Amino acid sequence: MPSTRNHHTWGFGRRHRRKRGERGCEYRIAAFHFTSFEVRCEDQAKFSGISEKQPPELAYPSCCSKVRYLVISVVCPTFNSAGFVIRSLESAIHQTRPAGEIIVSDDGSTDDSVSVVEKFLNQYPQIPHIILRNAHRGAGAARNAAIHRSSFEWIAFLDSDDLWKPQKLEVVFQHIERHPEFNIFCHAEEQVAQQGSRHLIDYGKWYDPRRPLPVQIYYRSFFSPSAVTCSRKLLLDGGLFDETILSGIEDFDLWQRIAPFARPYFIRESLGYYFERSGNLSFGGHWNKWKDSIRLAFRYRHRVTPLGVAYHISKITGFHTLHGLRHRFLSK
Repeated sequence: MPSTRNHHTWGFGRRHRRKRGERGCEYRIAAFHFTSFEVRCEDQAKFSGISEKQPPELAYPSCCSKVRYLVISVVCPTFNSAGFVIRSLESAIHQTRPAGEIIVSDDGSTDDSVSVVEKFLNQYPQIPHIILRNAHRGAGAARNAAIHRSSFEWIAFLDSDDLWKPQKLEVVFQHIERHPEFNIFCHAEEQVAQQGSRHLIDYGKWYDPRRPLPVQIYYRSFFSPSAVTCSRKLLLDGGLFDETILSGIEDFDLWQRIAPFARPYFIRESLGYYFERSGNLSFGGHWNKWKDSIRLAFRYRHRVTPLGVAYHISKITGFHTLHGLRHRFLSK
């Protein structure tokens, strides 16, 4: 059944544009209106279906109330994503509980990704948004630029070729409010292969709260960027993404770096879709991924025994060899 929620917004409107050195131009639009409205949204079973209903306006700005409301900044890195980024942004806009802002950080695209995004977001002036133009330095650098420009306490990542279900932010909001002692939340998601097959990835099933997180995450990542909502403070304290890692596993390095300070909470409900695509930000060459994975294995080797390091390196080598051969065979 569709869910109905009443919201009331408080408001002002402004628009400004300014330059930020080498990062190029930045655009920000913010507009809030004194109005009441209803939000109706149906959870859709098909990953390709996006609600065509108008998005809700930003509700409950904390500056206008004595009650502190949780607000999330959405960070979406892009690189030559003109053909599919709109689908991802639609899934972020058509949420049953809105984000505080959407920050699109372009990684030096050579297509018209920025103009496509700007034209699309300008159709929704009630959704505050920022568009950053960056030099081509990788997904990690693009995400870092967006995190620095974010305004709110919580960051939700959305890669430009992934999708959120309409209730994603509302469910995450509810868990954050119920469990304020945790500082990183990750939900299950469905992985969509290039051939169209899908399977559920429940990250929480691999996590054992009785064991130290740094040791567990050395061997296996429990997080996926588009499934993570994280405290901004945790990201800043952890040093953000390593911009020297360009193979698409910069997120795995970040999760390991923040692991000693992270208090993870896993939502077992699937709230999004992760798409495999040969040109996306996380589908780099297997040779480069193998090299960076070995590099990380030695970077964090102090957390496990020497035998554990040897086991992990052998596992990494076997995994990337197998998947590299499979990808090469399927691409013929």
